[in-house]
Amino acid sequence: MTSGRSWRLQEARVKKKGIDPVWRGIGCFMFLILTVGSYFVADAALNAINDANRVNRFLPAPFQGGIPRYNLNFYTYEFPRAVTEIGPLKLDRPIKTVPLRLEFISLAATLFISIVGFGLMVLIWGMLNPPKLGPKDAPPVRRKIDPRKVR
Repeated sequence: MTSGRSWRLQEARVKKKGIDPVWRGIGCFMFLILTVGSYFVADAALNAINDANRVNRFLPAPFQGGIPRYNLNFYTYEFPRAVTEIGPLKLDRPIKTVPLRLEFISLAATLFISIVGFGLMVLIWGMLNPPKLGPKDAPPVRRKIDPRKVR
């Protein structure tokens, strides 16, 4: 192959091998599980903190009654008749309404737990799978260590 006025031959480029689609699916599944799981962990943690604060007051003065859970109600679905069983499961008390609401404190705690969870996942992945040098990468620089300066 020639390019312009140059008669130099160019090497055929080798296509890089991409990520296997199965791993992309696993990554998407892990993202969903970690995000939804962090929401439930955040909700359970806030409930546990509020319950423990009722027994023994340890939160600062503005939060003596517990961490406030401000709700923004979007919609409340009312069933035509009370639901007493879901499939083969019998419920202790009937469900009449299902509210769709947004809790700002739960979302903030979810964001924090998600960031920490994703950070831990990246650190563990980096330790288990260190980067490999490619054909164009330079090898690491070897330095001589002066034994007198080592403690």
